[in-house]
Amino acid sequence: MVNMDTYLNLSDDQEKQSAIILADNDLDTSYGKVTHGLLRLSSRFNVSAIVAPDVPYDTSGTIIPDVHHEIPIFDDLTTALAILEVTPKYAIIGIANSGGRMSEVLRGLALDCIEQGINVVNGLHDYLTDDPELSRLSQNRGATLLDLRKPKPANNLHFWSGAVYGVKVPKVAVLGTDCVLGKRTTAWMLVKSLKRRGVKAELIYTGQTAWLQGAEHGFILDATLNDFVSGELERSIVDCDRKKSPDLMLIEGQSSLRNPSGPCGAELLLSANATAAIIQHSPRRLSFLGVDNDLAPRPDLDAELKILDAYNVPCLGVALNTTNMSTDEITLEMERIRKSYSLPVCSPLNDGCSPLMAVIEALVSKPSYMAMEDGASK
Repeated sequence: MVNMDTYLNLSDDQEKQSAIILADNDLDTSYGKVTHGLLRLSSRFNVSAIVAPDVPYDTSGTIIPDVHHEIPIFDDLTTALAILEVTPKYAIIGIANSGGRMSEVLRGLALDCIEQGINVVNGLHDYLTDDPELSRLSQNRGATLLDLRKPKPANNLHFWSGAVYGVKVPKVAVLGTDCVLGKRTTAWMLVKSLKRRGVKAELIYTGQTAWLQGAEHGFILDATLNDFVSGELERSIVDCDRKKSPDLMLIEGQSSLRNPSGPCGAELLLSANATAAIIQHSPRRLSFLGVDNDLAPRPDLDAELKILDAYNVPCLGVALNTTNMSTDEITLEMERIRKSYSLPVCSPLNDGCSPLMAVIEALVSKPSYMAMEDGASK
């Protein structure tokens, strides 16, 4: 196994690594989020093609219409390599399904790539390096297998120490009422917008897709031994503060505070000593992703805000995932949230994040802002 930390030194001014994406029939579902993220943004890889057998699309624009470039989609690797001008250095598995299981389609594509000496990057819980056939073949063909979710040994991990309390810049957790709502995308959009306005903002990643996109500071939460999650989060924040001296950090959220199949968020608030939070919400989501609605309450904005209040972490605003909503429905829902909670609200993929920018910039320029406005003790 190759340690992913060896790749973290790729900076924005270095040449991107050539890559293709491997996918299956989940490409145009929420489980295709790795692919969708890489198509939207990556300073680490230059994606030239998607290989996805039996998918009824020719280009990426059909899958993600808000991305203004067309990446060709091929049924097989042989066809892709015959048309591409350059053989890619990396093949990235672009699916992240529930449980992180590798389909036979994805394994077959990985096998084809290894045969050609192409390095394969895998973010699933089924590890390529644990597959005897793939492992032997990779050694024979000189291809590297990089399993992003393979846990590091405990002696390479950090335990929480309290050093995060020495980091004085604001830290905003971008949380959500469920999985796969756009938390990472919203966080990146905020980072980019803030940088354009002269604010030194950095993303603390907690998932493999953000690392693939080029985030430099963070860790993969669901590949980390539970006892060290808080410490790895703290280490990432402290390292970012020391190396980048940012004005603000945005922490990528995972799952939600209330999703029973994968509750997450308390550590991002407590162990990171979060200054504030932003909540991503889908008004149309009637059940937690992958959870029978009869077994659990629906994702609920009001409940999430009450939990934040109990943790004494102010909410800066709400970002909406507007899947399956009409323009009129979006307008009405945004107005309802503004009136009900007195919070700024935006629809990032439709209109950007400008309604959130004023409160975030105030937090940066005046660290006591939230304490004065909300009576918080932080």
